[in-house]
Amino acid sequence: LQQESYLKGSLLRFLYDVDKGPAMHLELNSHLNILRILQEAITNSIKHAQASEIHVKLEQHSLELVLTVKDNGIGLLTTMPDSKSSSSYGASGKRGVAGMMARAQAIGGRFSLERIDHWTRAQLRCPISTLGS
Repeated sequence: LQQESYLKGSLLRFLYDVDKGPAMHLELNSHLNILRILQEAITNSIKHAQASEIHVKLEQHSLELVLTVKDNGIGLLTTMPDSKSSSSYGASGKRGVAGMMARAQAIGGRFSLERIDHWTRAQLRCPISTLGS
C-alpha cells in the first residue's frame, strides 16, 4: 500500500481489527471499490487530519459488511463538501469524500463521515447480497 511509505519513521499508531467471519468471495468491482475507499480514508487521516492514531475495523454481520476507519486527527470541515466543490478533492487528486460516496453507491452501500467525540469516523456499510459473485 502507498500508505506504508507515510508510516515509516512516524509516530503514528495504526490498529486494525478484522472479523473472523466466514470467507467471502467478492466481485472484482466490489473488492476494488472497498479497497479504494479504505485507501482514501487512511490517506486522509494521515495527510489531512494529521492523526496520531488510526483504527481500522472490518466486520461481517449476517446481512452487511461494515468497514470503519477512525482517527484522532484535527477533525472535519464544518459541512460535507458536495461533489462540485474543489474542497472535496482528497489526497489522491480525485474527489475525496464525494469519490468515496460514489464508490459506496456503486456497490449498493452507504458511506458516512462524522465527528464523534474526539474521533472522526469514515464508515462504509454494504449489504452482503450486493458484493458477492
